[in-house]
Amino acid sequence: MKSVEAAELIRQMENSGFDMVARPHPRSPGYGALLVAMRRIPTERHFDPEAIQLFVSEGRGYPAAATLHIASELGDRNRVCPGQIEIVDRLNKRLGFFTFGGEIDVAVGPQVSVFSIRSQAPVLHLSNGFTDEMADQLASGTEALWARLRVRWGVNDSAFMRRLASIHPLELYAATLESLHVSYQDSPILRQTFPEFYGMLRRELQWVESPDVLGKKHLALSDLMVPAESDWG
Repeated sequence: MKSVEAAELIRQMENSGFDMVARPHPRSPGYGALLVAMRRIPTERHFDPEAIQLFVSEGRGYPAAATLHIASELGDRNRVCPGQIEIVDRLNKRLGFFTFGGEIDVAVGPQVSVFSIRSQAPVLHLSNGFTDEMADQLASGTEALWARLRVRWGVNDSAFMRRLASIHPLELYAATLESLHVSYQDSPILRQTFPEFYGMLRRELQWVESPDVLGKKHLALSDLMVPAESDWG
């Protein structure tokens, strides 16, 4: 990260422990970035993160669990795998987030490190008592969908996650939306029970397929996640 950008990021987070920024569009269920500030001395004025727990891509693209602290060096572990992210404070209070993949960088100051997790697909802020439930429903629906696809891969969970992480975040988001949208189209009960969520799926598909976003017809998630012979090597 360039020094000017790092300094601006640290200044931006001067009075925050974390922040969600850059909604892709006004009605998006998520944000373009999650910013997390870790300080050597807690402020005790707000949520004071001490760790980030997530999965990152390591050698040959395989996912690895990582716990990042204020002095953690990222090295080449700058790719975030799809799935849940948690930030944890010194009292073990946890805040949850969900990503379709992205990148992580860090701005380091004398008393603070600000980690920036960015993605072309919305990063979802899961409900912690002060956010809406739309992000929760999208994250849980996505995890259920991915779990059904995982069955094809047998016990090879790491290869499944490696394939998932190899897909561009925006394409993975689009393909996931399409699969969820089809399931709602096929079920009048789902549409009647969750009309707002169904409306959100339709809006997000229109957004992601617009010329200035993905701008092309995306592959179905089931086609993107078909195991290949190379996945077993």
